[in-house]
Amino acid sequence: MSGAKELDYALVDSDYFDRSNFIISTDSQIKNDASEKGFYVHNVNLNSVIIPGVSYKILQVVEDEEKPFKNILRKKHVTNSISNSFYDVKFINNVFEITDKSKNKNMICI
Repeated sequence: MSGAKELDYALVDSDYFDRSNFIISTDSQIKNDASEKGFYVHNVNLNSVIIPGVSYKILQVVEDEEKPFKNILRKKHVTNSISNSFYDVKFINNVFEITDKSKNKNMICI
């Protein structure tokens, strides 16, 4: 792969799904290999990827047998707020509280 680089990541969680809980149609494009007992779904944080709003990036994931997950199952810190240099936004009890930092003014959005 030209231009390939390793990204800084953290595996947040991993769930195993038993194949017997799913019905896969024979005309499906999904590989129907009965020898596979199940599959994993991973939630991964990519720490060095910047994706502007209303856009996307395509990344190719390549398994490296010699390098196991380096940041395995690190639980993410869940927060109910986000901020930048202009605003603080908090979500508490199904209500948004927005603080305009330049005016030091709070707004409540229900």
